[in-house]
Amino acid sequence: MNRTPSERLVIFTKYPRPGFAKTRLAATLGSENAARLQQQLTERVIKMTRPIDTLRAVERVIYYTGGTEQQMLSWLGEETPLIKQGGSDLGARMLTALRDSREQNIVRTIIIGADCPFIDHHLVARAFAHLERHHLVLGPAIDGGYYLIGLRGDLSSASLSELFEDISWGSDAVYRQTLDRAKTLNLSHISLAPLNDIDHPDDLRHLDYHPGP
Repeated sequence: MNRTPSERLVIFTKYPRPGFAKTRLAATLGSENAARLQQQLTERVIKMTRPIDTLRAVERVIYYTGGTEQQMLSWLGEETPLIKQGGSDLGARMLTALRDSREQNIVRTIIIGADCPFIDHHLVARAFAHLERHHLVLGPAIDGGYYLIGLRGDLSSASLSELFEDISWGSDAVYRQTLDRAKTLNLSHISLAPLNDIDHPDDLRHLDYHPGP
């Protein structure tokens, strides 16, 4: 659709370098296959969310880490803008991406990672629709984190910062702590259905995954 995007879908990913990507799966799969899985999951989420612009005026942007811009371009091409992640931890990196959206007057921003293979454009469209009525939308992961977070651009700068401060990133308390923080800040919020991320060896049972060449 030829519309000026007022919404942004941010996809967080890592360059699929062995020893850097999917390290918690390396002991089970080996570092090469773990990196290959990172590549496949990233390419899947890009493919599955590509039709979002047929439903809403959404710009997709990839925020990456672990590789150079040239490596990312060689891998994913120029279809989707590529921006290097900035920040000392996951919370700081997401906060940076959300502040970038605010500076560019994006009305609603959703961030997803490449860890959940069950995200598609219909789910993302529903999340954006929820943001028309709520400040915050979360997609809880079965492991206690979240696979999606969406926020409105009219959220105050202070509230935006507090939502990501002092969260136990990487733990099973991330979703609960974020929800508690939203309640403290009096943010209207809604949660989507829980889904599985692919982070640990036990998670591989949710994939028809064969790590061969």
